[in-house]
Amino acid sequence: MFGNPNNAAMALFDPQTQTYFFTSAKNDNSSEETFTLLPTGDILDVQCSNGTNAELYTSSTDVWLQMGSTGVSLPQPCSGFVSEIGPAILLPNGTVFAIGASGNTAIYIPGAAGTAGTWSNGPTLVDTSNNTTFPMDAPAVLLTNGQVLLTASPSPACSYPGPTTFYLYNSSTNKATITPGPTNNGQACFEGRFLLLPSGEVLYSNQSGTVSILASVGGAQAAWAPAITNCATSLILGHTYQIFGTQFNGLSQACSYGDDAQVATNYPIIRLQDTSGNIYYLRTANHSTMAVATGAAQVSTFVSVPTDIPPGQYSLFVVANGIPSAAFAVSVGTQDLVIRLEMSNFTVGEVTAQQGLTGFGNFDNALYVEVEGFSQTAIGSAVPSVAPPINGLRYVSTGPGSPSDPTLAANQPQRFTFPFQAQFTGTGMFSTTDQTLVVSATFTAAGRTVSNNAQIILQEHRTRTCFMEAAGRAPSGISASTSRCFSSRPGRRCLA
Repeated sequence: MFGNPNNAAMALFDPQTQTYFFTSAKNDNSSEETFTLLPTGDILDVQCSNGTNAELYTSSTDVWLQMGSTGVSLPQPCSGFVSEIGPAILLPNGTVFAIGASGNTAIYIPGAAGTAGTWSNGPTLVDTSNNTTFPMDAPAVLLTNGQVLLTASPSPACSYPGPTTFYLYNSSTNKATITPGPTNNGQACFEGRFLLLPSGEVLYSNQSGTVSILASVGGAQAAWAPAITNCATSLILGHTYQIFGTQFNGLSQACSYGDDAQVATNYPIIRLQDTSGNIYYLRTANHSTMAVATGAAQVSTFVSVPTDIPPGQYSLFVVANGIPSAAFAVSVGTQDLVIRLEMSNFTVGEVTAQQGLTGFGNFDNALYVEVEGFSQTAIGSAVPSVAPPINGLRYVSTGPGSPSDPTLAANQPQRFTFPFQAQFTGTGMFSTTDQTLVVSATFTAAGRTVSNNAQIILQEHRTRTCFMEAAGRAPSGISASTSRCFSSRPGRRCLA
C-alpha cells in the first residue's frame, strides 16, 4: 500500500501482476504517517494532519474507517512543515504500541476484522530529569522477548537535536524505561535505523561511519515461533524447495520508522546449522503470504540451497523476526527427489466421468517422480513409493525410471524419471469445499533415501462436467464457483 503525501489518494501494488492500482481514498493525506499491518489484514494509521484522529483501512471491503480519538495527541506540530510522528509496533499480544513524536504514546486494541477498536494511554517518554523527549521520525523494533526498543531526542523537538536516548517498552507494565544505547548515539534520533537480524540481534546505524550490533535478548515464547510441518529431508545443492508450516511471517512487521524507512521483517529466512555450530543462511522467495500472526493456517515459502554449502547433516530452522522454529533434521548433498505434477487438481466431475467412460477412476501419468544423483547400477529395480494423500486415492508406479541421458554408463549418476498413475476408488474423498492435500514420495537405493512433498487440490464442481472419450485430461479449463469445464478438443465432448 502506498499513500500520497499531497492528497488522500491511495494505491496498491500487486506483485503477481507487477501492477499498481488505485484503491479507496483515506480521510487525509499520508504525509509523515505510519501504516501498521494488523493480523486481520487491516491497516492502522494515526493521522498527522488531524490531531488525535486515527483511521483503519479494511482490506476486505476496501474502506477507510474512522478509529476515533487516540486520547493523547501523538503528532508533534512544527511551524512551516507537516507534523511529525513516531513508529508503531504490533505486539505479540495483538495490540499496537503507537509512539508519538510528541513524546506521548498510545495503545490500540483491535476489534474484529473490518471494525473499529479502542485506544488507551501509553507512557510518556521522559529523560533522567523527567523532561519529555521526542521521537521525531524515530525507529523502533520488536525484540524477541516481546519488548520494544525505541529512541527519542531532547527538546526543542522541531530543531531535531541530539543525542539519542534509548528506551525499552514493556507491555506487561505499560512502562518505557531508559536503557543503555550504543556509542554512536550522539546524533538526532531521526537519523537512526533499526534492523532485526535473524540471529535476534539488532543492527543500528545513524548515517555515521559506525554501525552497532545490539545483542539478542532471547526470551521468545514458544507460541511465537514458526513451526515446520512439511519439508524435504534431503536437500540438493543448487536446488529450490517449498517448505510448509505455520507462522512463517512472525507475529508482527517488527521494525517500524514511519514514512522515511521501510525495514519490516515479516518474512521467513532459513538457517542451516551443522554439528560443529557453523551457520548458513539461505535465501527465501515466493512466500505464500505476507500476513502476520497467521496462527494455525498453513503457509509456505521457497528456499534455494546455494552450491557452496558443504554436504552433510544439518538442523534446519525457519526464522521469523529473529525467532527460530524447532530444528528440522536435513541432509545436504548431491542426491535429490522432485515430484512433478502433471495433474495438480482433480474435480469430482472428471473422476465420475472417467469412471463412467472407462470403468476406472485412473489417470495415467498424473505424477512423475524424478530422482537425481543415482546411477542405473545403484537403482537396479528400485522404484519410488508415493504415500496415499487421502483414503480412496493412491499413486501407482507404471514403469521403470527413464534416464535423462541414455548414453551415460550405468555407473554414472544422472536423473531418472518414474511415471505414476492416479487411482480413485470412488468419489467419497471429495467434500463441499476445496481440499489441499500433501503428496509425499520416497526413494531408496544403494543405502541412500531421498524424499520430497508436493500439493494437489480436490475440488467439488458438479454443475458442468467435461466427459472424456479417451483416458487423460485436458490441459486447461475454466472454473467458476459452481461449475468447471475443461476446454474441449478433438476426442472430447463437453456437456453443460
